Amino acid sequence: MSILTKDVKTATPNLWNNEGVNKDTLSYINRLENDKKLWFIQVFSEIKKLMPLEIEEGFQYGMPSFYVSFKTYPKGYHVGKNIPLPFIALAYQKHYLAVYFMPWMTELTLSHDFKTDYAIRTGKKLNAGKVCLRFRRPMDLPMDWLINVVTSVSVKEWIERYEKSVRFRDRKSRKTSSQDNHSNT
Repeated sequence: MSILTKDVKTATPNLWNNEGVNKDTLSYINRLENDKKLWFIQVFSEIKKLMPLEIEEGFQYGMPSFYVSFKTYPKGYHVGKNIPLPFIALAYQKHYLAVYFMPWMTELTLSHDFKTDYAIRTGKKLNAGKVCLRFRRPMDLPMDWLINVVTSVSVKEWIERYEKSVRFRDRKSRKTSSQDNHSNT
């Protein structure tokens, strides 16, 4: 079931009237072609409605994003302390709408289950990377399925999984670094 309608202003009046939308997100949306703009706005609006209070809307890595607020998680993302922990982002690439669901980077079983569910629902294999879901046409994106994906991990669960993942990566890199140091002596 797709949510695509023909009128952008009818589909998402608050977003279209610029109410509570990040200025970079609006600029990004305004650069899209009309048919892509409509679909992007509708998917973005649906996701935005699902975001809990701990999640803020903004712009990360050149795309509209939702991330864990510094108030909730002051440590931020491991790549830079001034970068909030990403949760979900959307981008319109050349031929598809991409949804980046960051919790999947730490939970492969969950992503596998949703990919299997997508195939059962649609009869198609999901075009996906580790955290990226790619959709060429609105009819390829069942919104109820996407809503289930987005709500499958709470902010608290995401932070816990992320911290475990970073600790694991740190231990692994220290071990590799230690082994390198021993081999140089």
